[in-house]
Amino acid sequence: MEEKGGGASVRLGREVGLLGCLGLIVGSMIGSGIFVSPGGVLEESGSVAASIIIWGLSGVVATLGALVYAEMGTAMPDAGGEYLYIRHCLGGTVGFLYAWTSILLTKPCSIAIIVKTCAQYAVQPFAAAIAANDPDTAAEKIMWAQLGVAAVVISQYF
Repeated sequence: MEEKGGGASVRLGREVGLLGCLGLIVGSMIGSGIFVSPGGVLEESGSVAASIIIWGLSGVVATLGALVYAEMGTAMPDAGGEYLYIRHCLGGTVGFLYAWTSILLTKPCSIAIIVKTCAQYAVQPFAAAIAANDPDTAAEKIMWAQLGVAAVVISQYF
């Protein structure tokens, strides 16, 4: 604690180490995409070995990206993250455009993908039972169940 003008002020300590920073950045970069795309990677690569190699190389690239973010975070410890880096390197106009694009497009789309993935995985165990009971309307019932789960998940963001 620091003493200022007779009163005590509280300051937060910087406690995130390299491992925590790597985990945070890799987790946000990979997101839920790793749970959505393995089937597509396996289908396009043609073999299990090739898909494992692709996933391994993707993990290396994601780790390198996390290390770059960690390095930038130590070089520019001010608050602002990506906006700060872009503003510093490319100027205020590009930083401003990035911030608005991120707020209006990138972050909402990212949340939508995570919600969609969560809803799919939450409903999947019950999909076979729904289809067995009423095959004609199974797709509609599964869609409504996924929308219900998505509504609950979205309500937790706000």
